Amino acid sequence: MIYRKFAILTALLTLFVSCNLRRPVIDHFTGLTQGTTYSISYDNRIDISPALLKGKVDSLLHRFDMSLSIYIDSSIISRINRNEQVVPDSFFIDVFKKSMQVSKMTGGAFDITIGPLVRAWGFGPDDHKNFTEAKRDSLMNLVGMDKISLVNGRGVKALP
Repeated sequence: MIYRKFAILTALLTLFVSCNLRRPVIDHFTGLTQGTTYSISYDNRIDISPALLKGKVDSLLHRFDMSLSIYIDSSIISRINRNEQVVPDSFFIDVFKKSMQVSKMTGGAFDITIGPLVRAWGFGPDDHKNFTEAKRDSLMNLVGMDKISLVNGRGVKALP
């Protein structure tokens, strides 16, 4: 009985060591998303087609863009920002809920509603606008996590 356990243990150790001695096969692919590039390198000892994996990654990133990109007019977040009736997907809902948590944890320092200020400062998809303290003060009335919520699975803004 002990001999049999020893033989099984030896066989398993040999298999484990021989599997780990295989050299990595590094494959690589790149793509575009969120207005920038990405690059993925991976150990491909199990021989997954880089083109197939890239297709899956691109599909996932496209779904993410169509949910949360402010640079795509037809994305869910862009449509919510325009006060259109749209049912958010799981990406939007998960990010929204986590954003609310982080906002509370930071005492409001993290705030996903600062889009009007970001645009006024010249960042984001809009052209640069003249920014003054008066403009900032008026835009601050539009900003605040207390002005947005999810109601019955829909994004709702207190101020249109």
